[in-house]
Amino acid sequence: MWRSVRLPVFYVLAAVLVLACSKKESKRYTKHPQGYYYELIAFDNNSHPDTSKHFAHLAITFSNQKDSVFWDSYNNFKDNYFIRLDSNVKQQFIQQLVSVSSALDSLCLLIPTRDFYIQQFNSSKIPYFSQKDTVVKVHLKVKEFISAVAFYNLKNNAKQEEETQIKNYFGSELAYTMARDSAGFYWVEKPKGDHSQNLAYSDELIITYEGYFLNGRFLEKSPERFEYTSGVPDQILKGLNYVIQKLKKGENAKIILPSALAFGENGSSNGTVPPFTPLLYNIKLIDVKTNEKN
Repeated sequence: MWRSVRLPVFYVLAAVLVLACSKKESKRYTKHPQGYYYELIAFDNNSHPDTSKHFAHLAITFSNQKDSVFWDSYNNFKDNYFIRLDSNVKQQFIQQLVSVSSALDSLCLLIPTRDFYIQQFNSSKIPYFSQKDTVVKVHLKVKEFISAVAFYNLKNNAKQEEETQIKNYFGSELAYTMARDSAGFYWVEKPKGDHSQNLAYSDELIITYEGYFLNGRFLEKSPERFEYTSGVPDQILKGLNYVIQKLKKGENAKIILPSALAFGENGSSNGTVPPFTPLLYNIKLIDVKTNEKN
């Protein structure tokens, strides 16, 4: 839903593939001094860049050399793909070009593969399906420009929609309230007994987990016996860390993580999880190896 380029909310995401243009095709594009190519496909004669607005709402797709789309804002981002306008930015090509465009303009960009991944995924690692590609093809349409106030209103609405989605999962206000843990996640299936803090900082844990969207669609699965250090941040999602702290060896739990404890207001960096998306996890604490220094 929400992305902006190296700025508050909404980071633009995607993946890439090769685009080897013929000499005839390349004449359609204009080379920008920053090193990417672009083509203005369609524009509105009555529209001009609006300097009073701060964000652009885009319809955008990423495709390979054969024009096979592998990511689009409608399906992957619920048609809520926004970027902050800043024509002076140097290393965000999409943001740069959109910032000098007009509402209803349609454009195509050819972005060098490595630049694309660094800019959109903040990673120099190129997926296997893009390793032979030289550029990524980006098709976009500027749907509208909006003010900062309108943008943050949309963001607040997204937060409220997420809460409603979690409530609907439980079926009633009472069940929703009863399921909420003091750490901020929601118990769907809770082991019996006391589940206050059980583990010591720096205990070595062996766990397994599976993640799903609330509609049941599969998201991810951990290795069969995933090891990590208790309490150390950034090894697993913040919310999973909180849940595991409350489990005992051998226990299973099923929980819902709100976006604040999962991928947040920006969504996942690889574009698989949209912003403000709650997730369902099954998790098991297989073993605990206590650090003797504790």
